[in-house]
Amino acid sequence: MIDRVVLRYLAGLGAAVILFGCVPHGPVSGPAAPVPVPVPEIPIQKKLPEEMTPLSKVQVLTRGGLAALLMNELPTDRFHASPEIPIIVDLEDHWARKEILKTVQLGLMPVFRNHRFLPDQPVSRGDMAQVLSGILKKGGIAEVRRPIPPGRPADLPKDHLSYGTVRRVLEAGVMDLDADGRFSVNQSVSGMEASEYIKEIKKLLLTR
Repeated sequence: MIDRVVLRYLAGLGAAVILFGCVPHGPVSGPAAPVPVPVPEIPIQKKLPEEMTPLSKVQVLTRGGLAALLMNELPTDRFHASPEIPIIVDLEDHWARKEILKTVQLGLMPVFRNHRFLPDQPVSRGDMAQVLSGILKKGGIAEVRRPIPPGRPADLPKDHLSYGTVRRVLEAGVMDLDADGRFSVNQSVSGMEASEYIKEIKKLLLTR
């Protein structure tokens, strides 16, 4: 009587033993490797839209304006784009539509619930810190550390939602405190101020 283990072995060999009287050998082909999905290109121009020129006229920067600044100032080839064009429902006819889509595709700014970007919402210093902190991390420069005096920021307790991101941009030297050691998370940001912050990020990206 043939041993049961042998029977199971022969059954596992399948039709090759029955039809050809031989045991298959050599590497067994696995599933085909996935084909890389091409990343759709969102064309943007490396210049500020007329809505933001001269930049000195932008006293209160909006989220759409920040996206335009990021795309104009940053070396976008330092970031990996998502293979999908983001779905955003509140950009129809907006002057910074392409810049916003590209910024979101690169993961540099978030989209809110229900696929809304809120392009005309003003940017606060807390918002700016959140965006810049994310760029530091994505650009591989989150390890930059600059000492901060104890008890600073003076107006931001450690349990504040923005405490971590604010500390990160302060330690990187991208943003700073005022003369009283305050950060003022709710204060609005002008176009010129945002441009200076982004240029500091760019320096770090190009020297890493």
